[in-house]
Amino acid sequence: MIELHPAARPVIEELFQLYLHDMSSFGGWSIGDNGRFAYPPDLLPPYWQNQDHAPFVITSNNELAGFALLRPSPPEPDRTDMGQFFVLRKFAGQGVGRAAFQSALAQRPGKWLVRCLPDNKTAFGFWRKVISQETAGNYTASQELNGTTMMHFFRFETS
Repeated sequence: MIELHPAARPVIEELFQLYLHDMSSFGGWSIGDNGRFAYPPDLLPPYWQNQDHAPFVITSNNELAGFALLRPSPPEPDRTDMGQFFVLRKFAGQGVGRAAFQSALAQRPGKWLVRCLPDNKTAFGFWRKVISQETAGNYTASQELNGTTMMHFFRFETS
């Protein structure tokens, strides 16, 4: 059984190191002398400070499997933005990501935005497939700047 549960900040902060490890080959993050990846200090706190943000852990049969961080999209606040999404490699290809995504959609019906880095072909293929399936192909895909980083953008709506 795949479920989303409200997440405690220390758990997300630990999982975020694994996420950045996986993303380091696409995003260019370097590990610090302390053995940890650095990220902007203002990135995670809003998920616990702002009521319109929602940090979730993903569990598979009660085992921690990843996280989903939801927020209003900064450029389009009427859209829910999948701020960050991560599934541990152990659960890859088992439907955990798809089921977690479906659960997030059920919790926040309406307009959505999902982004991924162009070089992350696995994430791009995953998002294109699950979004297409969940929307019967009714979505838009584009490449746009997210700050200074070019990314794939998927926009769609659910009910």
